[in-house]
Amino acid sequence: MPGRSTVSPAAAPLPVHRLGAPAETPEEQRRLWDEGSFEDRAAVLRRVRAADPARGREWLAPVLPQEKADLSDLDHARADRVLPVLAHILGVTI
Repeated sequence: MPGRSTVSPAAAPLPVHRLGAPAETPEEQRRLWDEGSFEDRAAVLRRVRAADPARGREWLAPVLPQEKADLSDLDHARADRVLPVLAHILGVTI
């Protein structure tokens, strides 16, 4: 029909999760976690944690000890509350 556009199945939009992100398989999520940019990894971690907090913690466990925290913006009052918790999680003494 003239003037009517059609969308091929290959160009059809992805299904959308309730959080507004494109639906992903667990394999696609893991690929983004392993290979994505910082922004990709943060976004996929938020989605995974919303759906399955235990899986999000499993992903973070091996990575957190390797991360270097930038605490320069942390005020002293918050640092007194936050640092002991982080130390306990990481198993270090401060």
